[in-house]
Amino acid sequence: MYNIKEIKAIPIEDVARHYGIKLEKKHNRLWGKLRNEKDASFSINLEKNLWYDFGLGKGGSVIDFVAEIERITAKEAINKLAEMYNIENSVKKGWQPLTDSQYRELGVQPERATMNFNFDLNVHTPEQLQRWSEKYGMHVKDLAEKMPDVYNKLIFKVAMENIETLKNSYFTKIRLANDQTINEAQRQTHIEWAKADAKEINRKIDLLQLAIKNNVSLSNLKVDPEKDMSIFSAKEMSQDEAIRNKVVQVYERMFNMPQAKYLTIENAKAIETINRSVLDDKNKYLSFKELKDLYVMLGNKIQELNNEYNKYGVAIENMAKNQFDYDTIQHVAQDAENIYKNLSEVKKLFNLCSNAVDGFKSAYLQYKNDLAKQDVNAQEKIKNNSKEFVR
Repeated sequence: MYNIKEIKAIPIEDVARHYGIKLEKKHNRLWGKLRNEKDASFSINLEKNLWYDFGLGKGGSVIDFVAEIERITAKEAINKLAEMYNIENSVKKGWQPLTDSQYRELGVQPERATMNFNFDLNVHTPEQLQRWSEKYGMHVKDLAEKMPDVYNKLIFKVAMENIETLKNSYFTKIRLANDQTINEAQRQTHIEWAKADAKEINRKIDLLQLAIKNNVSLSNLKVDPEKDMSIFSAKEMSQDEAIRNKVVQVYERMFNMPQAKYLTIENAKAIETINRSVLDDKNKYLSFKELKDLYVMLGNKIQELNNEYNKYGVAIENMAKNQFDYDTIQHVAQDAENIYKNLSEVKKLFNLCSNAVDGFKSAYLQYKNDLAKQDVNAQEKIKNNSKEFVR
């Protein structure tokens, strides 16, 4: 909890102006309007730092004022004021669990701890699931009291998965802010987006720090846009980064795909490798549609080779039962081995192609989200650019 006296000492005058309320001083009071009315009926007693609205018949402290303006509870108003004026939760004693809504902000489902487990029916037996449900099937707050080590590991794992997703988006924006192939205005926009992401990331890390039951500092997990920008700028471009930049430029210029800027290094390497594997000319590249068609074709080829390889396996087994001579069996086995080698190569290409296609889809989603933030009227542009990504 916060020091309520400190919260109530916040000048109502400052808070009212923060909400855009125009104030005029009359007879040692400030007067303003909370509604559309002819005469101001809202007043602030500067000496006592209290307010009253004669039209509403309500008044009180700065907490009551924010609660009224925001239509929120007093507790929520206290939290909002503390955030607005950077007041720390200094009087909190001992560890306290988060609220359910705060746990959900970290990606944790608080009602039952087992809702956050990664069950895999291909690995875990029904008996294991039943035992886990009986042992851990409780609210995370209860888990914190009964099994603090299990609680800490669970909360940290789930929250960090959520935070790492945000960090991936953040570092993409940091990279784009340093991309000299785009204009200064675009780079500045990515810097502002990175700062917004950083604020959200660091807020969640602070929340995670409150959630876990130990004294280990998580400050090293926080991000700093200014520092990260300078580190990124100082780095020499690695071979992998050079490949990524090349792929981005090719797909932007040859195929008019602005979302290519959001490709990760891993995705770009897969795109480059699959293109070099199937095309003779190093300056030629497959379009996204051609990559999707190749993905389908390779999948069908894998199925075809699997069926053929299985037939050879049955044939060799029957030949052995019928006591065919060794040379004949060896000849058939060699054919089967050749098919298996082909199958392995096709599977490698299939995985590369899958990575390439998924990379473009993921890049498109990030592009779509950022475009929507940048321009509320960009929906038509998004729609026109999205057709082949949603098929």
